[in-house]
Amino acid sequence: MLGLGDILHADNSRNMTERSGNVLDVDTRYPKVLETACDLLAEAGENIAAKHDRVEIVTKPGNHDPESTVGIRQALRMYFRNTESVDVDTSPNPFYWRRFGVNLLGGAHGDKAKPKDMPLIMANVRRQDWSDTTTRHFHTGHIHHDTLQEIGGVHVYSHRAPVAQDAYHAANGYLAGRSMRSFNYHVDKGARGSTEIEIR
Repeated sequence: MLGLGDILHADNSRNMTERSGNVLDVDTRYPKVLETACDLLAEAGENIAAKHDRVEIVTKPGNHDPESTVGIRQALRMYFRNTESVDVDTSPNPFYWRRFGVNLLGGAHGDKAKPKDMPLIMANVRRQDWSDTTTRHFHTGHIHHDTLQEIGGVHVYSHRAPVAQDAYHAANGYLAGRSMRSFNYHVDKGARGSTEIEIR
């Protein structure tokens, strides 16, 4: 389960972005928002663990929630601490990497290193895995709409966000839908397809 950042729209009770000071539409009770996000991810992890022998939960920070992500990771680590089949990644590394047979998978929010640079970063950081794999996918969030580019043999995805549209996005005509997606990878055969669930 890979969270690509911005699970929370705001990082504190000020309801503003840290760098630019943009005012955000968020419930004014930050503790309630944080609690809801933790409950949502814990329940998702439980649902996945009910169907799979091993589960890895990864939450990477976005530009809207870099500090909150730390708390969410720790809450999930404590929640699943006695569940042997669930591993919670608490690494502060903004990048996610996973080798699975012939597949090399990467992920990051996408607000700092740009999608066009991800293949070269992947090739340099995971050199041996790069040479030993045939399917290479990198997943990002940030721009909140679906794109797919094939760059140097790497499929670089950006994904829709599951969050509701706020006043800023509505006023600017950003009309991307909301959804969540699962990808299937075979250890020997590579990518086997994906499933998208729209959120209305």
